[in-house]
Amino acid sequence: MEAEESPDGDSERPPEAPSGFDEGFFDGMVAAATDAVLTADADGTIVYANPAVEDLLGYDPAEMRGERFVEFVPERLRERYASWFERHVGGESGTPLDDENYEVTLLTADGTETRLSVSGFTHESDGRSLFTGFVREAPDTDASGERLREEEALVAEIFDTSPTALAVRDADGELLRANERAAELVGVGDDKLPYDAEGDAEEWTVYDTEGNRLSKDEYPVSHAFETGDPVCNEEVIVEQPSGKRVHLSVSAAPVREDGDVERVVSAAEDITELKESQYELEQRRDELETELSEVFTRITDAFFALDTDWNVTYVNDEAEQLLLQSEAELVGENVWDVFSEAVGTTFQRQYERAMETQEPVSFVEYYSPLSTWFEVRAYPSETGLSVYFRDVTERKERERELERYETIVETVDDGIYVVGPDGTFSMVNSAFEEITGYEFDELREVSPSIFYDDEIEREVEQRHRELVAGERSAATVEHDLKTADGDTVHVEVTFVVRPTDDGSDADYERIGVLRNVTERKERERELERYETIVETVGDGVYALDSDERFVMVNDAFCEMINYDREEILGEHASVVHSERINEEAAEMTDAVTDEMGSATLELELRTKDGGTVPVETRFGPYRYDDEAFARTGVVRDITERVRFEQTLTALHESSRELLGLETADEVCEAVLQTTTDVLGIRGAGIYLYDDEASELAPCAVSDHVADMFGDLPTFGPGDESITWRAFADGETVTFDDVAETDLTYRDDTPLRSGIWIPLGDHGVLAVVSEEVGAFDADDRELADLLAATTEAALDRVERERERREHERELEAQNERLDAFASMLAHELRNPLEIAQIYLDTGVENALGEDADASAFREVERALDRIEEMIDTLLVVTRRGGSVDTTEPLNLGEAAREWWADLDPDGALSVETDREIRADPSRLRQLLENLFRNAAEHGGPDATVRVGSLPDGFYVEDDGPGIPEDERESVFEPGYSTSNVGVGFGLAVVEQLVDAHDWDCEITEGESGGARFEFTGVETPDE
Repeated sequence: MEAEESPDGDSERPPEAPSGFDEGFFDGMVAAATDAVLTADADGTIVYANPAVEDLLGYDPAEMRGERFVEFVPERLRERYASWFERHVGGESGTPLDDENYEVTLLTADGTETRLSVSGFTHESDGRSLFTGFVREAPDTDASGERLREEEALVAEIFDTSPTALAVRDADGELLRANERAAELVGVGDDKLPYDAEGDAEEWTVYDTEGNRLSKDEYPVSHAFETGDPVCNEEVIVEQPSGKRVHLSVSAAPVREDGDVERVVSAAEDITELKESQYELEQRRDELETELSEVFTRITDAFFALDTDWNVTYVNDEAEQLLLQSEAELVGENVWDVFSEAVGTTFQRQYERAMETQEPVSFVEYYSPLSTWFEVRAYPSETGLSVYFRDVTERKERERELERYETIVETVDDGIYVVGPDGTFSMVNSAFEEITGYEFDELREVSPSIFYDDEIEREVEQRHRELVAGERSAATVEHDLKTADGDTVHVEVTFVVRPTDDGSDADYERIGVLRNVTERKERERELERYETIVETVGDGVYALDSDERFVMVNDAFCEMINYDREEILGEHASVVHSERINEEAAEMTDAVTDEMGSATLELELRTKDGGTVPVETRFGPYRYDDEAFARTGVVRDITERVRFEQTLTALHESSRELLGLETADEVCEAVLQTTTDVLGIRGAGIYLYDDEASELAPCAVSDHVADMFGDLPTFGPGDESITWRAFADGETVTFDDVAETDLTYRDDTPLRSGIWIPLGDHGVLAVVSEEVGAFDADDRELADLLAATTEAALDRVERERERREHERELEAQNERLDAFASMLAHELRNPLEIAQIYLDTGVENALGEDADASAFREVERALDRIEEMIDTLLVVTRRGGSVDTTEPLNLGEAAREWWADLDPDGALSVETDREIRADPSRLRQLLENLFRNAAEHGGPDATVRVGSLPDGFYVEDDGPGIPEDERESVFEPGYSTSNVGVGFGLAVVEQLVDAHDWDCEITEGESGGARFEFTGVETPDE
């Protein structure tokens, strides 16, 4: 094991050690000692710890070396132990370390506190002052005594080091002890205080705070001895022999034993500086009050003071004027009651913040009841709030104005710049940067001449001189400017000059506005083009001012109304049309002003000579000036259009008449009359195609055409005529000059122009003239419309003819069918009746009353069924058409009557007494067919029910019913599921329903049978 360094090092061992013992002996003795041994240098750093330390405290000795011993002391005791050690090592007495044995409290390695007994000594080694202690567990018996000695030492230390003068006297008033502060405070030794200065009493004088001299019996200590009561903070003034006065705050406390005062402990604190400061503060307060009073009367700011309850305590004259209330009205009042409008505003929030934080606040706020901006500074204190304020309304408005100017400068689209007296840029706004493409940093201290040529530079300098001389107030120059990216823009620069702040006549700065007028220049050129267009366009153009007077008209408008331009300009719009039209146009303009749209109006313009011109004007609003809109418009002469529309209206009227004519000849004559009278075309003719002759023959021609040609020709296949070409090709042929084509009527034809329009398969409509180009686009359009109507009328005539022929054929066919049916029924009934007679006779003769007649009955039923088939055949052939007349019938009564007549097997249940309108014979046939159908499919016990529906009735049986997927098929002729029918019964029912215009639906009855529902049935009330 490595040898531990001995506490004494190599230089010294205890002087009492016997001679002959070497250093190893002492080293081994210390290492083998059962007590823990610790050695520390003068600053408390542990330089040695023997192995017993680990047994006692749990620390490895090597861990403790190099650490200050106070690191192993509880934190609450570190400062005290460090002080004791420092004083003991420094040679001072009065600490527990002076005792042969004393107790200390240390921390073990696991953090617990342990009480230890220490004996130690100070010694030297290699010039170092060391302290070595032998440490062991403190015995329990002496623990309280050691702690008492420690506490006494602590009390003594506090007594001696206290900044307060402390003294202790016994029952006889003898001084037992006084600390250094007591001697220092009163200027005597620690064994003699003013209380004891009997022989030198005249050298010490004690006064109360009022300046009255006190006798010894009136001293605070004497009062404590006399009354046995403590004295607290009694102020006295001690005048020393030197004449110096000391203010003391004295407290004296009696200490009793067995009820008697044995000692008095006194404490005196020097409050001389405090009293002097207090005196100075009182003096200063008085001076400040005087000064403040004078200041408040002299300060220009308004001022008022508030206490902690927000009550006004002071108001100066300026505040009275700004607040419009006198001091008498404000002082003593709660500020939030007087100025209730300020509650919840910045004023209240800032004042309360100042009081809460005790920090001054300042703000600017608008107080609407006084219409004033206030700049406020509020200073808090423990007693209230001092508020200084002034009216800054003008300043605020000026700031706002400057802010507006600043905003304008930075937001206007125009570039703004300042050129200093040195001829270089000193400021440009963002718009200037955007127009030129240069940042301000690139333009700083650069001459504006970089943007223009020498000629413009000379012009700018000349205008600058004129401005400085006062010959003009502003100057404007236009020039092309080359931007940073190489583009060229046209700009207009307007600038003024202003003397600089030093007022020198020679130093002026130039302030300018640069506007990009490239678009304006282009707009001016565009407007010039528009002006040219307006003056050359064929339509009239006008503009009115806000008073509806003409401010602009073009030549076309003047020609339209026969006025000279000078005559119409300045005249009211009502000169050329009625006031009603003027009001209507104004209302329409107002209606579209918000959208800057347009409106259209047709009217008649009055000309200068009193005539009228029908026109259509399209007009809208335009901004006449900053405050008003006016009207501008385009006027078009619609005389021809009006005539065309009138003609078109008349053509429509005649078209309706055409569609009501019965024959092709009537149609042709009507078309000819429309062509000449409505269209105003003298030469017209209609050619119709004759199937038998295979040629176009004239059906109707105007007198002018008859006079023009005399004998009218016909046209057929192989003809090279224009008329046949139009018909054969099915396309309209138009010639402005027939002489330009070989397709003519004949070589000597007098016609020169014409329109030939095919009428489908019916023929051709031709309009012709002896003049070249006699027909314009309107004539062609009207002729096309008339031809289309003519074709439609001829189609209708053809269809009506075919329809009449078809009806005649159907009537003849129906007559033949009816005759055949009647003949067939007659021919069948005669042999059937004979067969029936002979059958009855044969049965009676051959069998008698007791014989079996079933075979004969089957024959009888077959004959009856043939009879029914004949009746059904007659219904189908004779009654298939619609019902022409109906009459009221009681459905229930009719059903009972016809059931009884038919007498089928089964039973009838009538559940209605509804009145309906129907053809009695056809309704009877319908019900009888349903009754037979129920008997055939339901058997002899079938029950048939007849009842009402909301808009009809139903017939229902309790037979097997009709499957849902077969309900659409049962109405087809020949359909039957019975071996006794031919499948016509329900087909006849459907035919009879259609004849009445009813609806029929098959559903399932309540008992599962077939249910026929008939709806759309009329009643007598309808």
